[in-house]
Amino acid sequence: ERLYKQQIGFSPKKYLNILRVGHAREMLKKRDIKNGSAFSDIEGYTDQSHFIKEFKAIVGLTPKKYISRKKTG
Repeated sequence: ERLYKQQIGFSPKKYLNILRVGHAREMLKKRDIKNGSAFSDIEGYTDQSHFIKEFKAIVGLTPKKYISRKKTG
């Protein structure tokens, strides 16, 4: 794990979270969804609040704000 972090720049868990949130972002872009709560189950998060917290930590916006920003351009 230390070698991975040294080579990649962050832990395997952080990398997995980045991939999961990236996948959720792609799905949000492709679908007309009013909120991101449905993605918590799809992406393997245990609950909606955990998903929203991780999404915001990586993207800088909540899924809801991300969706509304996407719709306005």
